[in-house]
Amino acid sequence: DAPYYGHAVTALPFAGGKYYHWSPRGLATALDLPAGTLTQRSLVWAVRMHPEAPQSTGGRFHNALASGANEQAAYQARVRQQGHQNFGRRFQRLSGAAGSSVTEVCAESWPGQTLMDSVVDCVDAWRHSSGHWRGVSRPHRAYAYDIQRGGNGIWYATGLFAD
Repeated sequence: DAPYYGHAVTALPFAGGKYYHWSPRGLATALDLPAGTLTQRSLVWAVRMHPEAPQSTGGRFHNALASGANEQAAYQARVRQQGHQNFGRRFQRLSGAAGSSVTEVCAESWPGQTLMDSVVDCVDAWRHSSGHWRGVSRPHRAYAYDIQRGGNGIWYATGLFAD
């Protein structure tokens, strides 16, 4: 069984938040998400819901990249600092698992937000960085996203892509 078997993997509250708002389109998008954890699927959902229709989630959701995205998001949350820490060391392992070079995007939310507000917020942060948006907006052969909450109330997001 998958590690998320028996756990909630999708949550779309009817009550809107600062950035998140329920919609029938949001529900339809949620029904077509790849298998994964609640945090992984929520961030993929936010990418797919962005009005500019970024293409990074059109490829295959890659389990090794998902593990890498989870590890980096959790690391950022643990140290309470957003960034590409130790990417040079992680690059070889991730690229080997994906079969080609891997690129990474990272973002953080404002403190005290819900998961759903934070995933929308992080995608918006990527939209305002040309380098990060290049990764999020273009198609990739394989991808993964994850987000984790730090003890400071900030959510830390990571996306990984292989072409």
